[in-house]
Amino acid sequence: MKQLLLVMTLLLLAADTSTAQRWEREGREPGEMQMFLLYEPLFVPGADSSSAGILIPYRIDLDFFIAIRSRSAPPDRPFTRKGELMIELFDSTGTSAARFIEPVEALTATTERLPGNRTWYEGIATLQAPPGHYRVLVEINDLQSKRTFAERYRMIRASRWQPGTLALSTPFFVKGAPEVTLPDTLRLENLGEDFLFGSKASLAFLLNGTDTSGMQLSWRLTPENEAKNMRADSNSRFAARKGVTLKAGKDTGGVFVTAAPGKNSTLVTVPLPLVQLPLRNYTLSLTLTRGAAKESTVTHFRALWPDMPASLRDVDRAIDALRLLVPEDKLDRMRRGDFERKRDSLEAFWNARDTDRTAPYNGLMAEYYRRVDYASLNYGTLRQADGSRTDRGRIYILYGPPSSTERTLKTTGAFREVWVYSKLGRTFVFEDQSRSGNYVLIPSNGS
Repeated sequence: MKQLLLVMTLLLLAADTSTAQRWEREGREPGEMQMFLLYEPLFVPGADSSSAGILIPYRIDLDFFIAIRSRSAPPDRPFTRKGELMIELFDSTGTSAARFIEPVEALTATTERLPGNRTWYEGIATLQAPPGHYRVLVEINDLQSKRTFAERYRMIRASRWQPGTLALSTPFFVKGAPEVTLPDTLRLENLGEDFLFGSKASLAFLLNGTDTSGMQLSWRLTPENEAKNMRADSNSRFAARKGVTLKAGKDTGGVFVTAAPGKNSTLVTVPLPLVQLPLRNYTLSLTLTRGAAKESTVTHFRALWPDMPASLRDVDRAIDALRLLVPEDKLDRMRRGDFERKRDSLEAFWNARDTDRTAPYNGLMAEYYRRVDYASLNYGTLRQADGSRTDRGRIYILYGPPSSTERTLKTTGAFREVWVYSKLGRTFVFEDQSRSGNYVLIPSNGS
């Protein structure tokens, strides 16, 4: 078994790898969480004191829209997906205060999603409204199927900043960790209120005024239900750029905000140890002080992995998928206990085999479960629907895709399939004696 684990590690490393509190606050159950629409309302100062700016970055999974063949599309992307996005703000009386409508159109090469390769349509809506509390309606429509999805559970408070007061906009995550001198453009994580698991990101916000002299910034980061793992910084570093306003934009690289010249705001970024955080729900408390003035804000967010392999999303299934690597007695021990204990056992198993201990994202683990997903979907039989439990599934999980395959379908006798791994010098032969899709590994010179 130790030899198998070593082989498994080497093969995977060489492979070519192509929040409960928030749900309660939003009035939804965890089971209702969807991943095809992500957005976040952000309050930023308006152009004048009579209005407030609200930016709403969004991303939509293109699989929401039905792909149809288009005669005008290029040969390498023959399909098109069309829809419409509407974002609207409603005040406390139910009156519409602002609306944003955008057509959605994208060309794609296939009608199906490749495993672990979710494709997004991204953008950012810019709205102006009088100061107040607003309910946000986001609605997406597929023009082909007439399918509609709408959410209206999020609220946004847009306030009027008084000169000289200590106030800040809605904090948001940006990619990377800007240094002391901020660039003109900051790219947004754009995962709703969350950040991408394993990525390096920073917190950003607009500060009222341009006076940062004597300002102190502190934060406290706590995994929800795990206060013992708290992280805090009582005198955090930050980078600032004075005299700016934010302008939104998008390109092929996603959405961004540009620090355009302004008079009454300062753009601030705060480096946080996000790249070190495991998949959890978190609470971030941010406090600013300047003299006797003090301003605090609390943000709830998650480390989000939109393309997490399906076999890794359920802890019991993820542990069961280790049956090719772990003796049955150890597997039984990993299955015991509540969710947190089983999750910790699973993480400990993969952490012990991680070549990069600086971040919780484990490429070895991700590749293993991607293979489990592929095997489960592609190698099932009438007798065993879960393809990861068949002989072909087992070999695929351990060794990855073969260099070449050859299938022989005779009019008489067994069907045969040969997998060749040229770099490993191994060949696996499977035969289907019943000619029903049940391929069984047979002894050969490579197996």
